[in-house]
Amino acid sequence: MSYTLMKFLGWALLFALIGGVVGWCLHALRTRLMTAPASVSADQEEIERMQHRLMELGGVVEERNRLRARLSNSEHSDPTVGAMPRGVRRDERVDPAEHRRPEVDDLTLVTGIGPEIAELCRGIGIVTWQDLADAEQDVLVSVLDAADADYQFYDLRTWAQQADLLARGKWGEFDELVDLLDRRR
Repeated sequence: MSYTLMKFLGWALLFALIGGVVGWCLHALRTRLMTAPASVSADQEEIERMQHRLMELGGVVEERNRLRARLSNSEHSDPTVGAMPRGVRRDERVDPAEHRRPEVDDLTLVTGIGPEIAELCRGIGIVTWQDLADAEQDVLVSVLDAADADYQFYDLRTWAQQADLLARGKWGEFDELVDLLDRRR
């Protein structure tokens, strides 16, 4: 009789265990199905936000292509473009070190500006060294802030000075300033 009772209790325990596992699985499935619509709507919001950003980026790309075409056309139509640094008259004597102006204002020549920050600057209309020299420091801080860049890492105070020297073609003074900044690090 004890064998039959043990057999009965064993089967009851096994069925209870199986019922518990099945119940737990059904509960997990039901919970997952109830939360799925919320995650789908969050994903849809993210997709819409990314599509909006992509549309904005399309305008930036079009502007970049238009500027490149305009630059290319001006280089082909005027043989003196790039021959003398901006702001230097032909009758002035030019130091050879100062006569190495690249064809396009490269913002990455400014110490502390890399390709990513240069792209951020172009996104707000700072495309030349003169634009950077004239830019308010608050504007640069807000752009770096919006991009989650740690602007305290960058020495924004010297960007305008460096850009001004580059825009005026003062390569010797620019090199001296960059050397001084490198020694400070």
